[in-house]
Amino acid sequence: MNRWILPVTAAAVWLNAVGPLPATEQKRPVSLLAQLEAEFQGQQFITKIVVASEFKPHAGRPVSGWVSVGPVSALVVDTELERDGTLRYLVPMRQAGTILTSSFSITPEEISRAIPPGTRVAVTKVELKDDRVELSLSGPNEVHGKLKIMLDDRFQRSMSLDDVLVFVGRALRIDRLERIQTLVMEYKALVDKLSAFEAAWAAATSATGRLNHAKDVQAILQVLVDSETEYAKLRRTTRAPIADEYERRLQEVSAQIPALDMEARKERLAELHARLAAAGEEAKEIRLRVGSPAPKNRAEWNDRAAALERWEANLAGREELLKQVAAEGDTTAAAAQAGLAEERHQLVGQRDALAQDQRRVDLTELDSEYRALDRQRVHLLDAYTRVFGSATQAQAADALLTHLQRMQENRLAAQKLGSSTAPAQAAKIKAEMDRIRRR
Repeated sequence: MNRWILPVTAAAVWLNAVGPLPATEQKRPVSLLAQLEAEFQGQQFITKIVVASEFKPHAGRPVSGWVSVGPVSALVVDTELERDGTLRYLVPMRQAGTILTSSFSITPEEISRAIPPGTRVAVTKVELKDDRVELSLSGPNEVHGKLKIMLDDRFQRSMSLDDVLVFVGRALRIDRLERIQTLVMEYKALVDKLSAFEAAWAAATSATGRLNHAKDVQAILQVLVDSETEYAKLRRTTRAPIADEYERRLQEVSAQIPALDMEARKERLAELHARLAAAGEEAKEIRLRVGSPAPKNRAEWNDRAAALERWEANLAGREELLKQVAAEGDTTAAAAQAGLAEERHQLVGQRDALAQDQRRVDLTELDSEYRALDRQRVHLLDAYTRVFGSATQAQAADALLTHLQRMQENRLAAQKLGSSTAPAQAAKIKAEMDRIRRR
């Protein structure tokens, strides 16, 4: 397929489905030609179809009856767009520098020079014929073409400017027309949305839900008012009565928003205070667990650490809730926030105490382990003494030294945690290890 060919028939089906635009209420200008000239003359547009410019006769396609009366190597081609969307390329009889006995059609592939779709062109001339509108187009690189919009022999009496624009809009992108078509297609979706939002508003059971749905209705009504206003401006006519109805409803809804907002605020504050109260009760239970006697072992310490983590999460949650309360303008939030600041100070103190408890629990575990290791040391020393001087002495000595090394590491760890007895115990173990190594 020629790269310039556009499926005009499909575009025509779409536009015919949309249908002609509603008749305007504006006064008709003096003539349709004057309106079209005001719309197109000297203006630039983007092409949607291939607009032909020239055809070069060749051996495979001779042209009978063509008599050249000058240095002409190509024939001008007109582009005709029928009402049903059919696109034809016609070589007219009247040609500068030639004489043709009859006009004839060519295929898109035979076009030797053209203006492709998506090209910006200028309209240099607008003409009305009995059954058509003719636009002379000028594209880049001095490529020119004539676009003929075929209508019928009654169109100048029966069709308005906008009716004609619908057909011209199949070949040229007319921004005003396309925006009108977009508004028309969007209108039903907006009306359906309005009905859905109004139904949701009526069914809402919470104040917050009523406010949110009212704002949705307000927003859609504003879009409808703006769309109707823009539509009338594009059509160069007065707004339809429905626009005034939308504007009236918009004013009614907007007047209800402040009261709905106040009602929703009360509802939000009630919910926030209820959540704060529940979180406060949970905090009391956590603090009771934290306030119990200091942990005596690892399990109790782990339980205390978990309680402090819960307290931290609970406190952070209440702080965030109070921020929301303050954002709603509730003056009670300041005093409550001061109370939470004091509670956070207490939590920091409990974390410091937990760190001290951890050192104490770690030291208790080390002391317990040391006592068990010392009992094992007695057995290993006895075994070493029994085999002293025998072939297994070295093996027994290694086992005893390994065990003493572990005991020494235990005492050094206890010394770091602040044990008062650990330094002497570590020194005693080192002396015993040195004595065994000397034997």
